[in-house]
Amino acid sequence: MDQPVLPDYAGACISNIVPALLDGTVEPPPWLPELALDASQVVLLVLDGLGWEQLGERRSLAPTLCSLLGGPITTVSPSTTATALTSIATGLAPGRHGVVGYRVAVDHEVLNILRWSTPEGDARARIVPEKFQPTEAFCGQRAAMVTKAEFATSGFSAAHLGGARFRGYRVPSTMVVELGAALRAGEPFVYAYYDGIDKVSHEYGLADHYDAELVAVDRLVGDVLGVLPAVPRSWSPPTTGRSTWATGCCHPTPTSPPTPRSSPARAASGGSTPAPVGRTPCSRRRAPTTTTWRGS
Repeated sequence: MDQPVLPDYAGACISNIVPALLDGTVEPPPWLPELALDASQVVLLVLDGLGWEQLGERRSLAPTLCSLLGGPITTVSPSTTATALTSIATGLAPGRHGVVGYRVAVDHEVLNILRWSTPEGDARARIVPEKFQPTEAFCGQRAAMVTKAEFATSGFSAAHLGGARFRGYRVPSTMVVELGAALRAGEPFVYAYYDGIDKVSHEYGLADHYDAELVAVDRLVGDVLGVLPAVPRSWSPPTTGRSTWATGCCHPTPTSPPTPRSSPARAASGGSTPAPVGRTPCSRRRAPTTTTWRGS
């Protein structure tokens, strides 16, 4: 019998992606492609429900995804969407951020985290999302967030994406448009979320419908790569709902040599190049004041 895959909370885990990219006090990890750490702009694209093993079994259906650099990392436990997405955004393990499942007991009620409701109905007024999970997302750097427009005002978004600036999309094609607009506006870090694979796999399992959605997602990833700047491009595609996640990095041939950048560790060792944009120490708790990006 196969042994279960356990979270590597101290190493290659989804909860450590955002701190590695945005927290200048964190040592750059060896499992994250260096291009992602040194890039002047990064898109963190979450493909909910796409696991490393499922992708490996369907390489012919996803040539774009499978052409990227990177390897498997672990998710958190439990590996539900609500828990995993909160760990990605906050950089914390479930036991620290408190979103420990799809349903959570709160004050003698059962809170559905994704709907932010109890059997009594909408719970946003009674169970305030920002108080239930008070840690700011993305190290307090008010990152640009591209997600479905209907998620922008949800209780779950308020709980796990506090401080982010929303750019809503309606269908996958408009997600690409919003991503491109954010990058052209100079955003150093953009978080994007797509839930199609998760929805399909829950309803139909891992058969024909899943394969068809994976083909569509591979085209979507190709479109996303097409709007990235024409310099070394970084892509980290963690995926919720499975035991093992994937990270990747796309590195096309640049038209001119990129400007070298240093990690905090390299800077401490005497390097003279600036750190990547956005790598400032995390602001861990929500505060009434806003935090702005501090670039190099």
